[in-house]
Amino acid sequence: MTRTIDLSGTPFDEPCAQVGRDPDAPARSRQEALAYRAALVAVLGVPPEDYALEVVGNPHDFGTYYTVRLRCPADAALHDDAYEAMAENGLAHWLDAMMPAPYDYAPDGTWTAICPHSPSREAIERALITSRPAADGTFALDLFARLHANLRAGYPDHAARADLRIACIHEQSGATVH
Repeated sequence: MTRTIDLSGTPFDEPCAQVGRDPDAPARSRQEALAYRAALVAVLGVPPEDYALEVVGNPHDFGTYYTVRLRCPADAALHDDAYEAMAENGLAHWLDAMMPAPYDYAPDGTWTAICPHSPSREAIERALITSRPAADGTFALDLFARLHANLRAGYPDHAARADLRIACIHEQSGATVH
């Protein structure tokens, strides 16, 4: 039987969409969960064989909110207890993955998306750009190399778009000097 572990929709010390407070919260919650799944991939790596990080909707009286769920293999021989524990412990902050929050929440409850069309995609691409190697292929920190490689492996389409943006950065005189 397949086991699942419900994780969170965002890092645990970050503000997030509050379903029931405004009608846009379910859509923001989904974007946050998509970005959080990528943040987990950045930090933990692509899930092991027969594991999957899935974004799932959770109906509630006030609307649907979204979380990341870890689907574990049915075959006990494939269980990776260390990966499960790290995923369940989660991340405290978006910056643990060098990723910006998809939304900025003000104390008065208002919010601003980092981009109007796909805040989760933009957060992933910005994490790839932030952790990018210098023009000579070296990374400023070993952490950047790991996060960048994990995101590239888990999100190749996002990486291709980020590569185009990084190429523009490298073309700028004196850019990406580490």
